[in-house]
Formats: sequence, C-alpha cells, structure tokens
Amino acid sequence: MKSRIISALLILSISKFHSQKKNYIFTSDINHYWEAYDQIKKTDNTHKKYELINTLYIDKASYGLKAFMKKRNLNDSLFVENIEKLPRYWNSIRNSTLEIKSKQKQIEKYIKKFNKIYPELKPANIYFTIGGLASGGTTDSDMVLIGSEILVGNPNTDTSELSSDWLKNTFKHKKYIDVVYLTIHEYVHTNQKKGYVNLLGHSIKEGSCDFIAELVLGEPIKTFYIEYGKSNLSKVKEDFKAEMYSNRNDKWLYNGEKSANPDLGYFMGYEISKSYYQNHFDKKQAVKDIIELDFGNEKAIDEFVEKSKFFGNTINKDEIIKNYESNIPKVVKIEPFDNDSKNVDTATKQIKITFSKKMKDVSLNFSKNGKEHFPLQKKLGFENDKTTLILETVALKPNTTYDFYITNRNTESEDGYQFEAAEYKIEFTTL
Repeated sequence: MKSRIISALLILSISKFHSQKKNYIFTSDINHYWEAYDQIKKTDNTHKKYELINTLYIDKASYGLKAFMKKRNLNDSLFVENIEKLPRYWNSIRNSTLEIKSKQKQIEKYIKKFNKIYPELKPANIYFTIGGLASGGTTDSDMVLIGSEILVGNPNTDTSELSSDWLKNTFKHKKYIDVVYLTIHEYVHTNQKKGYVNLLGHSIKEGSCDFIAELVLGEPIKTFYIEYGKSNLSKVKEDFKAEMYSNRNDKWLYNGEKSANPDLGYFMGYEISKSYYQNHFDKKQAVKDIIELDFGNEKAIDEFVEKSKFFGNTINKDEIIKNYESNIPKVVKIEPFDNDSKNVDTATKQIKITFSKKMKDVSLNFSKNGKEHFPLQKKLGFENDKTTLILETVALKPNTTYDFYITNRNTESEDGYQFEAAEYKIEFTTL
C-alpha cells in the first residue's frame, strides 16, 4: 500500500513538473483592446474614455501586459491619447492584429521543434498585447512580450498621423511580416544570458536570435537588413569590423529613426552565428554554444568570433581598436579661454570649440547644475572647414561658474565616428 502511495505521488510530481514546463500563448489582450477602442470612439466624454480603457483593457490585462506596461511605462493616458490621435493608423492595422490568434498552433509547433534542437530550452509564456507603440517585441524573465500593433506594421500601414520617425522607418523597411519568426526570435532571448560587452557582443546577441529562428523554421528568414546585408556584404563587413570593439550601438542597432539601412548589427550577428554553426562539427553543440554564449564576457565573445572564422583565421584586435581610436573626434582647443579657467571675462560673447576632425553635428546639454549655469544661447555654426563650432553665450554674470556638456549621442564627425566621451564637461568661472 505504501509503495502504491509513493508511486502515485511520484507520478503526480512528474505530471506537475511537465505541466509547469508547458508554454502558453495569450492573445486576449488584443481582443480586450479593440473592445475598449470601439467603446471609446463612441463617446466624447473624457472621463468616460479613461474609465473605459481601464475597465475594458487595463483591468483585464494579462500578466504579460502588466509586465509590458511596467517595463515601458505605459498608462491609461497614453492609450487614450493614441486612440484619439491615430484613427487612420489603428484602422490600417486592426485586422492584422486580430489575425495573430490564427498563428497559435503554428507557433506551438515550432517551439516543439526548437526544443528538439535545443533540449535545454526553458519554458516561456508568450503574450501578444497592444503595447502603446512602445516596442515590437521584448522579454521579461520567462515571458515573451509582443507589441502587436508594431509587429504587424508594414509599408502599407497608414503612418500619416504618426510623429515618430522611428516607427515610420520601421514600417517602411518591414517588407516581410512573419509573426512566427519574431516570436521565436524573442523566445531565444529568454534563454540567453543578460548584458553585452560591446557592439560585437550586442550584435551577436540580437543576430543569433535570427539565426536560431531560421534553424527552427527550416527556411531562410526575410528581413530588410538581411536582404541589404547580403547584397552589400563586403562593405558592411568591413565597416562593422572597424567599429565592432566600440560601443557604437546607435549606428548599428535600433537606428531606424536616422538610418536609411537600419539594424545592420542584426545582420552581422546573424552571419557570425551562422558561420560558427557551419564551422562546428557538432551542430547540436553549436546551437547550445550560440544560445548560451556569455555576451558580457569579452574573452568569450572573442573566442566565439575566432571559432566562427567569419573574419578569417586571425583578427588583430589591438590594431582594430587602435585604428578606431585614432579616428574618434576629440576636442583639441577651446577659445578664448582654456577649459576650467577661473578668470573668464564677462564681456565674452562667443566660445569656440575646435575638434580634431570635420564635424557633422555636435550635441550640447546642461550639466547637473541646471539651466542657470548654462552659458550658451545658440549655435552660430562651424568655421575652419567645419572643425570649429562657434557658440553664442548669454550675458555672463561676474563671479559665476558656468558649465555644459558635449554629449556623444549625436556628436559625430563627417565620416561617421562618434565623439570620444559620453559626456565631455566644459567649465569656467568669470571674474
């Protein structure tokens, strides 16, 4: 009798374990959103609109939508504002979001296939939400969070009401819409280690998800950046190699807002991962290596790239870094005083900053001391063949310390090299 009880408990325990490992796909948030949308469009009462978005959408939110809202700082005001301002956009993507539910069985099928090529696959719940135009896809612990309203956007989407250049360019470049591919891509992320060490590591982290998704789907994935990258492989490869040990993520990743050919870091990470797989004698181990790579470990990334043979048999890392650093624009002179001067004349009307290279743009910002210590009124432009930026000052007060930052977010040379420091402080004190 005792052995039967033990056996029964063991079976129950095993059954519970397997049920916990099951993946679940949730699409209820999409239906709830459109229910709220339709009701909100019927009323002009602002208070009623907020009540409806809360009772019909937010209060019914799946666990994934709640996580998405917290992760992307979404709230009822944003949802109502988007509904009010973007009717043509919503009408153009509505049917596509509702069709996502029909992909559920297909997604489940490929997750099972994923588990076969990578038996260590951790379970994850997948949530298709309407996420306030904040993200097409992200992860949170063991959850895949999809912003369906961005996922289904494409060149035919009505973007006339959108103010975001990032969204407009994202949709323009999305010639291929594949709900299953993106879901698998994001699913891979839930099994990866967190962090990344540099552009190279970050690109492999993203691009490897594309390559694993391709293996799972059993056919080449189609994206704009892969299509463009393959057609321009030699140039893209050399350009990336020159910067891969830097932190130029804004130039290679998530840059749809300002690049004519965005997200080429994904392509490079995809190609490096693919090359690693093709050059490994044990394909199952190669998949495991790719997914479990420590992107925050510089040595691990370097060894992975070397074994991939994507850049040939040897990489002179020191030379690449040295060449890159020699091309970074630097401040070489400040006029009419030196940085941190303590005796600046209040009659000073202009500040000139000379860089080591011709500059495309220079980004300036307040320091932590605030606007009252910001000495600048406006940029007057460049001189000396665009190496010197001329700034007009405010009326300077006596015995006052002024400061400001050159920030590297949009500060770069004409040949595309980003400024050396995240924040370069210029400070002076008047007489």
